Amino acid sequence: ITKGFKDLGSGFVSGGVGMGAKMTTATSRGLAKVTFDKDFQDHRDRELRLQPGNASQGVISGMRMFARGVSSGVTGIVTTPVREGKKGGVGKGILGVGKGVLGIFAKPASGAMDMISCTLRGIESSVFGKDSSERSRLPRHTHPSGKVVPFSLSKAQGVHFLHKFTALRDQFCDIPYVAHITEQIHQDEKKNERKNEKHIQIIFALYTRIVVVHAIFGKKINIVKVYDCTKIIGFQEKKELNGMEIFFCDGSAGIIPVHDESLYPKLTVLLKQLLDFHLRQVSQVECSDSMLFHPDLENLKFMEVYEYECFQDGTWSKSFPKSSNLAPYINANTSTQHSSIINITPPKDTEWSSKWFLKRTEKVDMDGWEYAQELSSSFVGKAHQAHIRRRLWVREVITSNNYDESLA
Repeated sequence: ITKGFKDLGSGFVSGGVGMGAKMTTATSRGLAKVTFDKDFQDHRDRELRLQPGNASQGVISGMRMFARGVSSGVTGIVTTPVREGKKGGVGKGILGVGKGVLGIFAKPASGAMDMISCTLRGIESSVFGKDSSERSRLPRHTHPSGKVVPFSLSKAQGVHFLHKFTALRDQFCDIPYVAHITEQIHQDEKKNERKNEKHIQIIFALYTRIVVVHAIFGKKINIVKVYDCTKIIGFQEKKELNGMEIFFCDGSAGIIPVHDESLYPKLTVLLKQLLDFHLRQVSQVECSDSMLFHPDLENLKFMEVYEYECFQDGTWSKSFPKSSNLAPYINANTSTQHSSIINITPPKDTEWSSKWFLKRTEKVDMDGWEYAQELSSSFVGKAHQAHIRRRLWVREVITSNNYDESLA
């Protein structure tokens, strides 16, 4: 009987705490919707996916969300009109002013509700053991193309690490993960106050970024370097600099630190894969005691063609109104219009040296499309009530007298 009454009381308290957490979460979600700020809503959703393990974690998480709500609300007065103005001109800018004013009230209120919700969820986990159920394995990593691939523990761990720490999650969780390389850093005992701490370096290869992270295992991380891998044109080993030197299309260079020489082959494979994503073709040249990978930029050029579609009758199609002066395919440089990409020929004295491939950036969706309300508007990755969309096809051409059939 005593145990029964104890469980009954515990159930009432647990139900009350759980109900309070769900009510405040629902209220906060409604306030977040009112802000019309997709970035703010997405960040909030990512934070709420993480269940606090105890009361202290709940309080810390709640205070962090409240602080972000206040910060985003105050800065949104300026940033929202500017962002909206860039997307759609003066009209959108004026609408952005209204969103900014609305956000200065709604975002802190949403953050306050989330603070209460996270605190209650933390208390629920701490007192009633709601965090007892755990995954039998980490979530599966999906290929950047969106395809489902066989489960890989290493890649699942890499994705889990990216989502575990706020600093990485906020900046990079929306960029598709490719692979990572981990190595232990041997610290100088004089500098290392705690000899039992394990220092590691992780090189993350994401679809558009290379991120180098130093971590004290299980405690804290430090983002050391971030490179835009869409601009890389080559790389080579630089053992005298303790790393791999990478070269960019603007003439600059950078170093990816490497402490263990046995990792150079793995890093080479990884960088070749990223180059293949963005350049599709790489030539290998002997360079003293190291290997230099770079495309033949002297004779290599690119043809860029936009593919357009318009939204009508509830679907996307390549049928355009006669007044629009649009064609399904338009050369990005010459504005020449084409009915089919198959009919496009290379410029004079050049030949194709690759197949057509999509040029992807952070501003496009997974299929390469960017959207606009009309042709004169700015194109963005996502847009409500968009009527026009386009994606950029690229094909390599090389001068005829330097063309090598083996490159095709």
